[in-house]
Amino acid sequence: MYDPGSRGTMEPTTNQLTDRPIPCVVLQTCSGAVACQLMDILHGPGTVNMKKVDFNVRNEWEYVNNYKELQKAFTKKKVDRAFNVSQLSKGKRQDSIEFMQWFKGYWDSVTNGDDVCENYDAVERRRLCKTGDWKRYSVRNNNPVARKEARPTPVMQKKAPVSCIEEPRSIKADRSCRDEEYNMMRTQVDSMMEEITELKLKVDTAERERDFYFDKLRDIEIMCQAPELADIPVLRIVEQVLYAADSEEAKKIMLDAEKSLCAQLVPGEVALDEADPVQPAII
Repeated sequence: MYDPGSRGTMEPTTNQLTDRPIPCVVLQTCSGAVACQLMDILHGPGTVNMKKVDFNVRNEWEYVNNYKELQKAFTKKKVDRAFNVSQLSKGKRQDSIEFMQWFKGYWDSVTNGDDVCENYDAVERRRLCKTGDWKRYSVRNNNPVARKEARPTPVMQKKAPVSCIEEPRSIKADRSCRDEEYNMMRTQVDSMMEEITELKLKVDTAERERDFYFDKLRDIEIMCQAPELADIPVLRIVEQVLYAADSEEAKKIMLDAEKSLCAQLVPGEVALDEADPVQPAII
């Protein structure tokens, strides 16, 4: 089992390996990127795909990609060490300390005290990463005192009273144009809404009429199919009209039925009716 060195010797070692004077270094390892570079230093290029490692991630869900690359490196080097990504990603001090102490022990067991960082350019290796070098602790900005001194002193400017500020004419004209356009569009929308309401009422009326006549036709169809009315010729004609494919076919059925009924009338009765029409009674 690895000897997990103390916290006092862990932070200087990690700062040296990452070429950074990082304050609270333990809390900065929660993204998994530092551990990936430690594996890159320890076992050489090719152990970790540094192009997929990101030192500038800020959200917990983005840390997962770094831990995936770390797990691949562990698997490749047969490191039997499980770690909980969800716990480490939260950046809690105790979880980070335990993981980095284990890493210090693993480092010492592999190096046996030898200096493996002599020919390793940590900054150059980080520039190969997904978003480049660690921007928060960049070499160019690692002197907070110099940054503070170089920062220009802001000059306080007296603001004019709000009542004294006059809007330019172009802004007034633009605002007036927008208001006019808005009113015109609003009128169009209201008109269209009225038209939609009217169409909905028409559709509702048409649907009610459709259902009414459908129910009537269904009642007629049931009556035509009644066995006790099967011998009535008129119902057979009505049934044929109901099942007609279109209006033309229905008209043809009606004409044929009319001709058939006319042919069945007695010719003498027809002639009598035509020759001697009923005269009105004379009072």
